[in-house]
Amino acid sequence: MKLLNFIVILISFFTIISCSKKDTITPEEGKQSIYIAGYEIIEGRHSATVWKDGVATHLNDGIDDYGDAMSVFVRDKDVYVAGYTRPKTGSKSTATLWVNNTPRPLTFSGDYSIANAVYVSGNDVYVAGYEVSGKTSTSIIWKNGVREALDADGYPTALYDIFVSGGDVYAAGTGTDNTTKMNFAAYWKNGVFTKLTTGETNTYANSIFVKDNNVYIAGSDYIRGNVGHLAPMLWINGVANRLPAGSNIIAKAMGVFVDGNDVYVVGNQVPPGEPPMAMMWKNNKEFSRDDQVNSAVANAVYVSGGEVFATGIITPEANSGKVRATFWKNGLNRREEVSLNLSSGYDIFVTNGKN
Repeated sequence: MKLLNFIVILISFFTIISCSKKDTITPEEGKQSIYIAGYEIIEGRHSATVWKDGVATHLNDGIDDYGDAMSVFVRDKDVYVAGYTRPKTGSKSTATLWVNNTPRPLTFSGDYSIANAVYVSGNDVYVAGYEVSGKTSTSIIWKNGVREALDADGYPTALYDIFVSGGDVYAAGTGTDNTTKMNFAAYWKNGVFTKLTTGETNTYANSIFVKDNNVYIAGSDYIRGNVGHLAPMLWINGVANRLPAGSNIIAKAMGVFVDGNDVYVVGNQVPPGEPPMAMMWKNNKEFSRDDQVNSAVANAVYVSGGEVFATGIITPEANSGKVRATFWKNGLNRREEVSLNLSSGYDIFVTNGKN
């Protein structure tokens, strides 16, 4: 999910190198590596892209098709990426899982499908997303390529994240109330559907993390008032916690990660008359922000070895709409551009050489 930006401090943590989609990304034993999933546009080619330590690999050629990489997961020496492609001559996308850069289109029933998240547990590969038939969307989990439609009490829904813990499969997403037509946040555990909100105001669930049987979900809720606005939310075991943001500020929580006793959430807030700024919260308190000139949005967070990593986008040129994938480490105070091309970072995964 995401957009916008500011003046970029160019510190070259990443070297911008483009690989062909046939090159193989291989985790190096004993070495920390940072993987970012997103897209990159070069000479009009919109390619699903995964960066490893700043080196880009395009998963589709971008000539005859359009692609987005929404999620990345690394296990042993294998790199799994979930996303979608669609032909440039059509509008119907196909949910796709890439394994070590080899595409595996996922079966679906309907007009088109999107894959938003991937998680690997043991020998099982789970992909979460949705398919659309007419005007109705259905939440889907593909386990080892086998499609399963999730029950949602008759509501149209879509999955945006998935997590596996202790043999249980959790997924988070958003549905639409059939009466009010408002969006509501929801999650599933082993296929059992639970609404987090009533559907009286627009609410969204974007990310899920499970630790010690506690379920953490990041998203946003519409707050009514003199000036209605979205507020960043963290649900813990179904209990809503509103994260701090300025008064009457539009704000969203996009990603959550739990490390020990610490809960990290990233997202963005938009002060009145100002561009969006990336935000990071720790244990329900503001931890860091990127409030440099122009805009920034943080989409995902990952903690490894005591270090906190995040990815998202910036807009170096004010009001240009030209976004670039960005990386932050240990706070949002210093930006590291992942690409100098039009691009976006949607998800991040960090290996420590032991994965």
